[in-house]
Amino acid sequence: MTQPKTVKPYGTWPSTLTANTLATGALRFSEPKWANSQTVLWPQSVPADGGRTTLMCVTVAPAQQSQTQIQIQTLSQRASSSISAPTSLLPSPWDVRSKAHEYGGGAFAVKDNHVFFVNAADQQIYRFDRQSASAPTAITQAPQCRYANLTLHPSGQWLFAVCEDLTQSQAAPAASIVAINLTHPKQYTLAQGQDFYAGLCIAPNGLKLAYITWQHPDMPWDNTTLWELDWQNNSLETITREYDASSASDQHSHTLQSLIKTTCIAGHKNNEAICQPAYSPSNVLHYVSDLHEWWNIYSSQNPQQPLVKLQADCATPQWTFGMQNWGFMSDSTLLISASQNGAWQLISADLLNKTHTTITTEQSVFSHIHCHNGQAVMLSAGLQQSTAPTLVNLNSHLNAATHASTARITPLIEAKPELPINDISQPQSHWFDTTDQQQAHLWYYPPTHSQYQAPAGTQPPLIVLGHGGPTGATEASFNSKIQYWTQRGFAVADVNYRGSTGFGRTYRHALIGQWGVKDVDDLCHAATYLANKGLAHPQQKIIKGSSAGGYSVLAALTMRNTFNAGVSLYGIADLETLTQDTHKFEAHYLDKLIGPYPAQKALYKARSPINHIDGLNCPILVAQGLDDKIVPPSQAQLIVEAAQKKGVAVKYLAFAGEAHGFRQPATLIALFEAEQQFYTETFNL
Repeated sequence: MTQPKTVKPYGTWPSTLTANTLATGALRFSEPKWANSQTVLWPQSVPADGGRTTLMCVTVAPAQQSQTQIQIQTLSQRASSSISAPTSLLPSPWDVRSKAHEYGGGAFAVKDNHVFFVNAADQQIYRFDRQSASAPTAITQAPQCRYANLTLHPSGQWLFAVCEDLTQSQAAPAASIVAINLTHPKQYTLAQGQDFYAGLCIAPNGLKLAYITWQHPDMPWDNTTLWELDWQNNSLETITREYDASSASDQHSHTLQSLIKTTCIAGHKNNEAICQPAYSPSNVLHYVSDLHEWWNIYSSQNPQQPLVKLQADCATPQWTFGMQNWGFMSDSTLLISASQNGAWQLISADLLNKTHTTITTEQSVFSHIHCHNGQAVMLSAGLQQSTAPTLVNLNSHLNAATHASTARITPLIEAKPELPINDISQPQSHWFDTTDQQQAHLWYYPPTHSQYQAPAGTQPPLIVLGHGGPTGATEASFNSKIQYWTQRGFAVADVNYRGSTGFGRTYRHALIGQWGVKDVDDLCHAATYLANKGLAHPQQKIIKGSSAGGYSVLAALTMRNTFNAGVSLYGIADLETLTQDTHKFEAHYLDKLIGPYPAQKALYKARSPINHIDGLNCPILVAQGLDDKIVPPSQAQLIVEAAQKKGVAVKYLAFAGEAHGFRQPATLIALFEAEQQFYTETFNL
């Protein structure tokens, strides 16, 4: 018989999901890649070692076609699928992490046994043989440079990368694309002169290299240009030999730009955000563009119409290098992850028959797809499983009755469930009315516990989450940081306010000139909507956010009266200060979100929470990394000092050794325990 639940007030339920478990058990993964047909590598955090990132490696059996409907294999099934136990390739203190654009990404490349990675400590590129006991050796000797988007030539003789040179300016490093001759390491510049470079990809025949660029004040989700370098009539070796023979320069970097044909493929002045270029197995360049509202996939042979027309976004904003939401399973078959109305789909597209099918699976989020010889690896997550690397094999034919594609999706790591199924809060999709007669979207997570329930007729305290970016998005998958609160009897609303990605270009651009207005409106209306539906306590509404989401928190608390408490993680208090004290990647982001500075100085003052401190009337918790280069600690100190001066209850957590985003287990434990205490004291729980 089912045991009756113990009655305890919302917000007081005990849970086995502790701050220590959350901080030391949750792993971060990124960018799984094939080294060859049977070997996969991916970066993975090591919580017990200060949150550094190592490279993990598994071997897999050759692909075998499945005749069954898509399934998520259980861990016992995984044991029979001939996947080796993951092994770490890099001991401490090696840390795979690029700081280019401050957000990094694209920090490793691999071909067979040869691995190249950016080391966090010095930002140089290192090489090692994954089957050798020898330590990694540096192939770059440029302490003033940092590298990202590592891309190997098919021959294995050249490594391409985006390079940021800080020699002239720490705040605005000069960007370029470099080619490193791996036979006798020497660095050449292939392209320079643009503000930003990203999206490097090489044709399978090794004769062309594509990339995207953008200029201030645009961001990569606003307006980019796709370029192609073509050395078909000559090899890179021949070009560099000719250059070396004719050049008297002794400089570290040797420029080849004038010796290689450069072609603009798409996007020039088209108000078109292009991203994630990739070549087909037959060397045809493809890419993602929002030319017709949605981020769909196009071919360079027909840049006016998408190959697969979807009312969904097949990309996410390029905050980091190395993002990839699609790939070629064959020359005529694409595997695509696409977001529509806040929910992700996995799609198989047949380019010959111009059809596409949705793959039905228990997984709910898909990203970082890398295809090789009819197989794919990716990161995926489900409503009961957190993000992890997975292997995908597509069946070669479709189910005629259901029109569904078939595949086998296999986890590459064995991870114990963080919570029993009955303890996991399941997200509910809501659209709600907001200002300007428009609607916005949220995922609602109700309080959930298999052993506890609240007294009848009571409502739970509500935590409203504002994601970062603000051009980001929230998604429906298992998130231990959300489950930590729902387990304790809190409700959580994860809001895709206007400006979020996954709802088309118009929705994504809704914050142009409106940051601090529409995002705040939506967060406030989300809380009111849920309280009016009886899903939240009307006097226990909390707003929480980090980075840009932290700014929305501070704006809501100082310029609205909706919330009863707030938590700002490295949030922005003074927009004017930020324009003079942030990094190159976002140096002109506010030109779009608010307006050009100083022409719109009055607007910056009006939108800055620090100038509305009189409106702050509820307790606030502020947390800040002291090494943050994106939102400097001065921003947190401004709001804390102003709140203290006014006499508002404020708790300040400053973490040494942390930058933009907290990585160290001790930091996460301290944060979650302090946050829980903050809520308990604020609402007398």
